Amino acid sequence: MLLVLLLATGDPVSVGPGVAQELAALGVTSVTVLRDEHTTAVALEGWAFDADRSAEAATRVVAANPNAARVLRPVVESALHVTSSPRSRRGPHDELRVEGPGSVTATKKARP
Repeated sequence: MLLVLLLATGDPVSVGPGVAQELAALGVTSVTVLRDEHTTAVALEGWAFDADRSAEAATRVVAANPNAARVLRPVVESALHVTSSPRSRRGPHDELRVEGPGSVTATKKARP
């Protein structure tokens, strides 16, 4: 996964056929574009996408001015799993608990 941050200039980010083909050649299979009034973020993912090796090339594809783009790489990736705990004493609240480095579990507490 790679997240490319761009200043929101008012111009939409386009992922047309040419851009999609270039990204696919880098191993990207999923593109998500997020935006607020200041920033546009382009999230690139793919099972064959090597963000370390292809970050510069991918940034050139999605950014009009690659030198002004910021690139974020994943630090921690965790999956959340809901489990039931019938012996809970805390009531019907959900709780997130960290089980180890990079591991987070969501636990739904049982109703009393």
